[in-house]
Amino acid sequence: MKHGPLHINPYTTVVEESEGRLFVVEHGSLSASRRGRQEVVGAVEALVIQAVERHGPDLLLVELPKGRKPSVPREVWRELQGIAHSLASRLSSTLPVCTAFASTPRGFHDPFQPPGWRQRLTGLNRPSDLDVRRSLEGLGLGPLPRNSHELDAVGLGVAYFHFPELFQWVEEPSSRDPGPRWDALTEELRRLWAA
Repeated sequence: MKHGPLHINPYTTVVEESEGRLFVVEHGSLSASRRGRQEVVGAVEALVIQAVERHGPDLLLVELPKGRKPSVPREVWRELQGIAHSLASRLSSTLPVCTAFASTPRGFHDPFQPPGWRQRLTGLNRPSDLDVRRSLEGLGLGPLPRNSHELDAVGLGVAYFHFPELFQWVEEPSSRDPGPRWDALTEELRRLWAA
């Protein structure tokens, strides 16, 4: 990577359900700083696995990056997208993993792509951090984190409970093997091209 070491802080939040209400049990950030994508993914994966072993969650939610901010160089943005997808894929062999976007460019106006979890939670096309905080406070979850990134982690968990249709299940890497169907299709295409 051209821009030196990549420093990444995945924010984690443990949300538990009790008597029909959601409670924030723990929140914080994990920090990893490495040079290459595989090193970063490995370091973050190890930190997340430690948190999983400590709390034993039933499900892991990963927010995928959607739109690049002007202050982030394109190369770094592509690297972050790759890290998010690699991390979700590698952790799916440990426990069930779901992914979602925070916001989508057209939000509620796109018939082909659902809005992101922040948009559904707030009902706004371009929700701010304050809008997310107000929506979560309205649900009466108890004390919320002050940090906007940790608050996003709480919102992601709450959105999963209220809008599970926005989340995509990540398959285990071994189940992605196309197998005999792919081989048969390849042979059929070769036969057609030879004719």
